[in-house]
Amino acid sequence: MSDDPQYFFVRKGTSKLAQAAVSSLDLELESWASSSGYGTIVSSVSTGSSDWSSFHRVTTATGGSVFVKSSSSRRSEEMFHGEALALKAMYACSAFQYGSNNDNNEDSSSTTLRIPKVYAHGDYSNGSKGSYLIMEYLNMGGRLNDVALGKAVARMHLAPATEESGNTINAFGFMVDNTIGGTPQPNQWTQPNSGTKEWIDFFRTHRIGHQLTLANDEYCNTIWENDINPKLHLLFDDLQIRPSLIHGDLWSGNIGSADGQPSIFDPASYWGHHEAEWGVSIYLKSIYYDTSIHNIVSLCHIYPISYSLFYTCFTCVIFLCDRCHGVLILVLNSGRGIDH
Repeated sequence: MSDDPQYFFVRKGTSKLAQAAVSSLDLELESWASSSGYGTIVSSVSTGSSDWSSFHRVTTATGGSVFVKSSSSRRSEEMFHGEALALKAMYACSAFQYGSNNDNNEDSSSTTLRIPKVYAHGDYSNGSKGSYLIMEYLNMGGRLNDVALGKAVARMHLAPATEESGNTINAFGFMVDNTIGGTPQPNQWTQPNSGTKEWIDFFRTHRIGHQLTLANDEYCNTIWENDINPKLHLLFDDLQIRPSLIHGDLWSGNIGSADGQPSIFDPASYWGHHEAEWGVSIYLKSIYYDTSIHNIVSLCHIYPISYSLFYTCFTCVIFLCDRCHGVLILVLNSGRGIDH
């Protein structure tokens, strides 16, 4: 193992638990580098952390760098397994070419998503509690072109369901349940060759219904069951919905520019209605919306209203506030096709 002082990033005063977790990560990195032809680890530099994991840029003897996320308290199944599968699915779908991939003679490389390639993930093999995810290191920086990002994501949405992208039955859902932030997100598959009806059922049960269950708010539940749920299908009148892979948590913290190309990461992916992606972004006001996206996929502007319920209930779960009351009424009174 390297003697580079950067590699040993345990500092004085670090708890024994944290030291054990770092040691476990060191062992996993060395094992992966050796077995994958990268030689040894030269350095590992901390690049930050979140509430759930720590981040490092790791350099190998071959001169290449990888990006590593690790957790000292959670197993891979609950932490990184879903993220790894989502990144692999997005990587496959982002390579999909539909018709003419070159609108207005633009450089197609500038409108192709850069998705970090996954190299390895799993639990610490020495029996210590914790897990890790090793992926491609992207050179992030520079100004993000929102229009290019929107077009690239829209193209990803057009990719068909395939074995490579993890959806062999053309259904809504995902290979595993995952999380959005720290909140569990159920993704049970719908029936094969699903369409609009199955999407409504999925959205009703596994998105809005699930969040209301977590919020455990009697007032909201009453309005949902009596007034909104029976009319939810009216929001989707005349829409032909097919499964599209979506990032699932597309806000400003999960997007960037990598070597001049739009990049998305930290997904909460599932196969759903492509417009749900934009509803989240528009509602959170995190991405500039450009009407040129209409040239690639249709947008009916349902989700800035109806998907806001998901995110305000997400807020309720975390902060135990009651903001979702007003949003439920907003959905009821402003929903597409709902009598008011």
